[in-house]
Amino acid sequence: MGCKQTDNVGAYVGRRLSDEQREKYEIHLQNCVRCRSEVKIFSKIKEVLKTRPLYSIPKDAPKIDVVDRTLATIHAIEQDPKYLKLVAKHGSEEKVPEADYMKIAKKYFNKK
Repeated sequence: MGCKQTDNVGAYVGRRLSDEQREKYEIHLQNCVRCRSEVKIFSKIKEVLKTRPLYSIPKDAPKIDVVDRTLATIHAIEQDPKYLKLVAKHGSEEKVPEADYMKIAKKYFNKK
């Protein structure tokens, strides 16, 4: 399960898509809750990274791959029984209401 266009999230948030590609992706975002969710997440990550100068991170700090953790979390959400029930109820991932998706996602992103 999953959207094949999630690969475009980074390019979209990073403004690396052509005008035509961006317009097509924005149309896709209107109908795909997963991609919209990932755009929100990546946008927040981008904003946080902008506010934190690189020199404030100690050189001996453990390397954390934010993208890998985020994708692993999204995968966990997709395996959540409540999410799977929503997909079955609505007929596809793209039709799951964003508010319902975010209720499930919240418990995964609030873990410490």
